[in-house]
Amino acid sequence: MPPFISLIHSLDSERLMLEIEKQGALNNRVIPCLLQIHIAEEETKSGFSPGECRQFLANGKWKECTHVRLKGLMGGMATYTDDKDQIRREFQQLKSLFEEIKAGYFSNDPEFNELSMGGMSGDYPIAIEEGSTMIRLGTLILENVRCEGCPPGVTLMPPKINFPYSISILSIKIPNFVY
Repeated sequence: MPPFISLIHSLDSERLMLEIEKQGALNNRVIPCLLQIHIAEEETKSGFSPGECRQFLANGKWKECTHVRLKGLMGGMATYTDDKDQIRREFQQLKSLFEEIKAGYFSNDPEFNELSMGGMSGDYPIAIEEGSTMIRLGTLILENVRCEGCPPGVTLMPPKINFPYSISILSIKIPNFVY
C-alpha cells in the first residue's frame, strides 16, 4: 500500500478487506478504512447494503485483520435527484446505521468516528446538517480549474487533472463545532 494512502473510503467486501490486509502487512502499515454503504435508490451505485454491512460485522473476520482499521462509514453516492428531502432521508438512514454500528461494535473505540456523506457537490450542506464528519466535493471545487496549455475556455473536470495520482473527489474533514 503506497505511503500516501491516508484513508480508503470504499471498503465494501470481505475480498477487498483481505487485499487491504495483505498490502498493509507487506508495507508494515495499518490502513484506515471506511465501510462503504449503498444508500441510493439507484442500482448503479455500490457498497454494502445496511443488511450486508451488519452481516459483515457480525461475521467478525474484520477483527482478525490487524492491518485494517475501521474508522467509520462512507455513504456511497446519494440518489441523483433534485429532491432534497430524499437526499436528506438517505443521509439520515446512514447516520442511524452509523450510530447502530458504533453502539454495537465500536462503543469503546474513539477512533470509529467518521461519517462521510456525499451526493452531488451541492448536497454538502444537507450532509453537514445530518451529521457528516467528512464531505466529498468534486465539481464544486474542480469545475473551474484552468487547464494549462489547453485552448481558451477549457477547464478541467475529474479525472482529467494532470496529477501523478488519480483523484476524482476531494474529501474535507469537518472540524467539531456547534451548529
